[in-house]
Amino acid sequence: MMNNSNLVEYQCQCCKQRKRSGYYIHHLYLCLSCEQLLISLEPEDPLYKEYVKLMTAARRRNSQPNTIPVN
Repeated sequence: MMNNSNLVEYQCQCCKQRKRSGYYIHHLYLCLSCEQLLISLEPEDPLYKEYVKLMTAARRRNSQPNTIPVN
Protein backbone atom coordinates (compact mmCIF):
# COMPACT_ATOMS: atom_id res chain seq x y z
CA MET A 1 0.00 0.00 0.00
CA MET A 2 1.35 3.43 -0.99
CA ASN A 3 1.53 6.32 1.42
CA ASN A 4 -0.11 9.29 -0.36
CA SER A 5 1.84 11.79 1.74
CA ASN A 6 5.01 10.81 -0.16
CA LEU A 7 3.56 11.44 -3.63
CA VAL A 8 4.73 14.55 -5.43
CA GLU A 9 3.13 16.51 -8.22
CA TYR A 10 5.09 18.42 -10.82
CA GLN A 11 3.83 21.34 -12.86
CA CYS A 12 3.88 20.58 -16.58
CA GLN A 13 5.66 23.43 -18.32
CA CYS A 14 3.42 23.06 -21.38
CA CYS A 15 -0.14 22.82 -20.04
CA LYS A 16 0.70 24.31 -16.58
CA GLN A 17 -1.30 21.60 -14.80
CA ARG A 18 0.10 19.69 -11.82
CA LYS A 19 0.55 16.00 -12.60
CA ARG A 20 2.10 12.96 -10.95
CA SER A 21 3.00 11.22 -14.20
CA GLY A 22 5.52 12.56 -16.65
CA TYR A 23 9.23 13.17 -17.03
CA TYR A 24 11.92 15.76 -17.60
CA ILE A 25 13.43 16.64 -20.95
CA HIS A 26 16.24 19.21 -20.68
CA HIS A 27 14.99 20.20 -17.20
CA LEU A 28 11.47 20.78 -18.54
CA TYR A 29 8.77 18.67 -16.91
CA LEU A 30 6.37 17.27 -19.49
CA CYS A 31 3.19 15.46 -18.44
CA LEU A 32 2.15 12.32 -20.30
CA SER A 33 -0.79 14.08 -21.98
CA CYS A 34 1.46 16.76 -23.46
CA GLU A 35 4.02 14.14 -24.46
CA GLN A 36 1.34 12.26 -26.42
CA LEU A 37 0.25 15.48 -28.09
CA LEU A 38 3.83 16.40 -28.95
CA ILE A 39 4.62 13.08 -30.62
CA SER A 40 1.42 13.30 -32.68
CA LEU A 41 2.33 16.71 -34.13
CA GLU A 42 4.11 17.25 -37.42
CA PRO A 43 7.27 19.41 -37.30
CA GLU A 44 5.54 21.99 -39.51
CA ASP A 45 2.76 22.49 -36.94
CA PRO A 46 2.99 25.85 -35.07
CA LEU A 47 2.23 24.09 -31.78
CA TYR A 48 5.20 21.74 -32.33
CA LYS A 49 7.41 24.79 -32.82
CA GLU A 50 6.14 26.23 -29.50
CA TYR A 51 7.11 23.00 -27.71
CA VAL A 52 10.58 23.23 -29.22
CA LYS A 53 10.89 26.84 -28.00
CA LEU A 54 9.85 25.79 -24.48
CA MET A 55 12.40 22.97 -24.39
CA THR A 56 15.16 25.17 -25.74
CA ALA A 57 14.49 27.87 -23.15
CA ALA A 58 14.31 25.32 -20.32
CA ARG A 59 17.58 23.78 -21.37
CA ARG A 60 19.26 27.19 -21.33
CA ARG A 61 18.10 28.21 -17.88
CA ASN A 62 18.69 24.78 -16.32
CA SER A 63 15.68 25.19 -14.00
CA GLN A 64 14.99 23.17 -10.89
CA PRO A 65 11.87 20.96 -10.57
CA ASN A 66 8.78 22.69 -9.19
CA THR A 67 7.35 20.22 -6.66
CA ILE A 68 4.59 20.32 -4.07
CA PRO A 69 3.43 17.57 -1.69
CA VAL A 70 0.05 16.00 -2.43
CA ASN A 71 -2.38 16.02 0.49
